[in-house]
Amino acid sequence: MSHHRLISGKVRQARLTLRRKRCGAVAAVMFSLIAGALVGTAPALAAAPTLYVSSTAASDPACASASPTNPFATIAGALTCASNGSTINVGAGTFAGGFTIARNVVLQGGGAGTVIADPSAPVQSVTEVTIAGGRLVTLKNLTVDGGGRQRDVIAGSGSLTVVNSTITGGVSAN
Repeated sequence: MSHHRLISGKVRQARLTLRRKRCGAVAAVMFSLIAGALVGTAPALAAAPTLYVSSTAASDPACASASPTNPFATIAGALTCASNGSTINVGAGTFAGGFTIARNVVLQGGGAGTVIADPSAPVQSVTEVTIAGGRLVTLKNLTVDGGGRQRDVIAGSGSLTVVNSTITGGVSAN
């Protein structure tokens, strides 16, 4: 009987050692995934593009030729080339609203001097920024100004984060 207990004890010890090794391997994988998320995306994933919009641009370039030195003239143009995870850097100036954001993006301005407005559109004919349902959108460092004439921002289901931005002067149809 003592021989049986000795073998049984060794089997239990071997099982515990195997479990510890499995837990250690799982912990190592989890650590590397978390560290990768904190440092950046995994190398196998392509980074979403950063797109640029400038008030001095003459027109919207083709998606493939857009760059910091060849920026978009409109936010709507940049949005057509954006993919989920893109950041759209918008320089100083006033840019036409009336667009829908249909991707998970960050729309980042240069501060209070970056304004989305449509002052010449007929009263209540435009929503400056519409966010499609189920999207994760951040508006950062910019102003959306309905000018007392237009709806500012309409967001359906999903998530809208507003960071260091001003949404002002909008009207409501209701």
